Amino acid sequence: SDDDSRIDLNDSAIQAAYLVAAICLPFCAQTAYRGTSRVGGSSRRKRGRRWLPMVGFFRALAADFDGTLSQHGARPDDRILDSIAALRGRGGLMILVTGRILHELHGAFPDVEDHVDAIVAENGCVLWTQRGTRLLADPVGPELATGITARGVHVRPGDVLLAGSAYDRRVILEEIHGLGLDCQLVFNRSEL
Repeated sequence: SDDDSRIDLNDSAIQAAYLVAAICLPFCAQTAYRGTSRVGGSSRRKRGRRWLPMVGFFRALAADFDGTLSQHGARPDDRILDSIAALRGRGGLMILVTGRILHELHGAFPDVEDHVDAIVAENGCVLWTQRGTRLLADPVGPELATGITARGVHVRPGDVLLAGSAYDRRVILEEIHGLGLDCQLVFNRSEL
């Protein structure tokens, strides 16, 4: 293969996908091969293979926090937490995926670590497990936050990224370009 077709394994989104695959795949049930299908009332062989997952295939659930587990940005209600406990009680894994900064997630959901097996936070840049926290991307330097706040715009530093309002994107982009940084803006509803 030529170099342009290779996957960048340092990309945080790819690493998060590998994390989910690494957790899910060892628990996958066997699959069944079906070489025939009924088409128009007759059974005939199709070209190629068709793999069908067996019951019990899923052993992990990855869910977003805002708008999925929590409707108002606070701790999920007991009904949701009971469902997560039931999943985990059957051997399933719960992975929380969020664009939030990890310490802000803890502010909204203080006991989050008691209810999940892994957290992928800061839009895939930070991974938390019982073993600890791992940064999946290089942190944004402090000079960017200093430059942005000097212009009167509030940003919140995370472990890797800066969070702020999408309405301030022009000022933030100007600072990124002015400092010559290789940063991207990632929009998450009305947040950056």
